[in-house]
Amino acid sequence: MASLLPPTLAPATAPPAERQHSALVLEERLRAIDEGAALDDRGLAPIQEASTPSNSETGSSRSLPSHQEDTNQSEGLPEREGSLCRGCFGREKPEPPAVDAHDRPLRRDRREIPDDLASLPIREAKERLLEALREDDEPRSAGVVQRASTLAREALKDSPMEKTDPAKQACGRWRALTRAEFPGAVGKNERGEYEYALGRMSFGLFDPADVVVAVEDCANVIEVPRVRPAVPKALVDARIRARKPPVDASAIRSYDVETRFVVSDRRGAGLRGRLLTKGYCVAAPRGAQAPDAGSRLDVWFVGGTVEPISDDPDQLQRWEALFGASALPPPPLLKRATRWLLKVALGIELAPPTVQGLQAYAVAKPMLGFVDVLYADDGLRVTRGNRGSLVVTQRVR
Repeated sequence: MASLLPPTLAPATAPPAERQHSALVLEERLRAIDEGAALDDRGLAPIQEASTPSNSETGSSRSLPSHQEDTNQSEGLPEREGSLCRGCFGREKPEPPAVDAHDRPLRRDRREIPDDLASLPIREAKERLLEALREDDEPRSAGVVQRASTLAREALKDSPMEKTDPAKQACGRWRALTRAEFPGAVGKNERGEYEYALGRMSFGLFDPADVVVAVEDCANVIEVPRVRPAVPKALVDARIRARKPPVDASAIRSYDVETRFVVSDRRGAGLRGRLLTKGYCVAAPRGAQAPDAGSRLDVWFVGGTVEPISDDPDQLQRWEALFGASALPPPPLLKRATRWLLKVALGIELAPPTVQGLQAYAVAKPMLGFVDVLYADDGLRVTRGNRGSLVVTQRVR
């Protein structure tokens, strides 16, 4: 059904004739789906400002029969009095219906049309975004950004997301459809997966820093935490500065980012592991989000690990030979100095690597970030981080 619709009305900057034509095409296709469907006054009025066709030309379901004004009126009698039209047999012209700020854009006979038709613009926008991502998973590509923006705009028209708690709504495992953005990509492998140095992916916290890995999959896991976390000082201070109520700790959810990778270079070719960044999120105060977003999550990270994901003994032995404590040389002076600065500034504490190759760190003084939720339903989420990175994820459980 969604394929019957044109992508959208012509923009406001288009010539009047082009805008009028796009409105007629849209209405024609709507009427093919449902004989009573038509554009509402809000959709047609801006188009009719430049040139107003007759009712028969618009084909509107609310049109009156075409008529001619009475040219034999007595002299001095105005052609129209108030809202009376002599050509319409003296009946009053109906006033345009009041349009709510969040009213759906498709209406029929001044009533909201059924949900299956009202949701067509959103379903069409979702499909076009997914189509763009199948062609290019680059989150900063113009096509992806534009179609994500269209979806966000349609979602705000339909139903403001701020009515629900975005942290509770997001619980589940979400697989990224856009590629993970880590600094310093060194290229792609034969499967088209981006490759990075492990040290660049982990801000120099994991070793060997120069081992090259290819990112296979990235997921965001949001759950109710088993143990209620402490509210970080950065979040407490932010709420005080904004003069907002304190954070309800029971509303906090875990916010983990799991990146699965395969080692590319010859030292451990084929080894599979995961880089897990552990964090938490909570709904930000209403009104904090960007104008094009439905809601915002305050996010902070408290630690991370790198570990193998295979139980195969041979794989574990090879992992230990590459990432284990006995295989890692002492860090050079510059790296030790950098890690000391991170400890002083952010409270980042590195745990000693284990013999089995598990490496971990904890953050005692986490920094506060945020994620704007541009669109969210039960199966798809579109978010934008505080650094401007666009992420489209799909629920897998």
